Amino acid sequence: MNANRLRILYMEEDADLARRVQERLFAAGFAVDLAANGEGGLIMHRVRPYDLLMISQDMPARSGLDVVWTLQAKGELPPSIMLAARGDAEIAVQALKLKVSDYIIKDPHGRFIDLLPGCIYTAIEARRAEMERDKLLDAFQQAQAALEESNMALVRLAAMDGLTGIHNRRLFDEVLEREWLRGLEHGTPLSLVLTDVDNFKAYNDIYGHLAGDDCLKRVAQVVGRMPQRPTDLAARYGGEEFALILPNRSEPEAAKIADDMRRAVEALALPHKASKHDGRVTISVGVVTRIPSEDATHAALIESADTCLYRAKEAGRNWVCSADLSRRARRPHSS
Repeated sequence: MNANRLRILYMEEDADLARRVQERLFAAGFAVDLAANGEGGLIMHRVRPYDLLMISQDMPARSGLDVVWTLQAKGELPPSIMLAARGDAEIAVQALKLKVSDYIIKDPHGRFIDLLPGCIYTAIEARRAEMERDKLLDAFQQAQAALEESNMALVRLAAMDGLTGIHNRRLFDEVLEREWLRGLEHGTPLSLVLTDVDNFKAYNDIYGHLAGDDCLKRVAQVVGRMPQRPTDLAARYGGEEFALILPNRSEPEAAKIADDMRRAVEALALPHKASKHDGRVTISVGVVTRIPSEDATHAALIESADTCLYRAKEAGRNWVCSADLSRRARRPHSS
């Protein structure tokens, strides 16, 4: 440490004592300015900040503790040493709580003056160590935040389908099981929608697999727009199949969303020579709704939705077939 570069301000009303301290610290290699009171010291420090402050508690107009509190409140307190004519435990505790580096008693014979150079070095080094620790802690927290963000990005990436950009089968399975258990706990309905691109094998045969991939992406965009609540999930179920998980939805509500999806895909007007529906790409949709119960599983819900999807295809495709298993009632929805 180059002591010649350290500038110290000593706030002390006792002019003789202040000069003795100034001379001793000057001999030790410090540059020391004097302020006769706390108010003057605050002004001097504001004009040109010091490396360390020595503040006498025994200033009548503005006590040392008041000076420390003022600087601390503004976030402008450098390493500081408080000096007092007598010991006062309560004041010492308050000063240390305000981050004063040291609290020294000014003995009548002035022996404390010889202790000051060492106390100053200790206070400066302690502040530098604190700043270095804070810097390292800040760097660690930033690195940790970046790592958490990277992990979250990986989690999000692991939940997405690489081709279509919507959620994948893995997340679908997790969410369906979770929502089944939630419905089982609260007695609320759970609706599942399965959809299949009609005659997709023929589409690939006619237009090629690259065009087939593009077709799936376009359909996936429509499916991805269907969720209306934070708990809804749109996912690629596999191949040309997509799915919607709609917690706490009745069968009519779920069937309405499914038919909106069917119409939206039809409105894309993607050419499909093998389609019997105006030469367009269409989808068939199966919808099932039930209140989860102990005598069934979410796998049974998938089977029921798949059965409805099969019936929609049997009905001529471009169709929605729904079932409310809570009432054991079924009804088709025409195009």
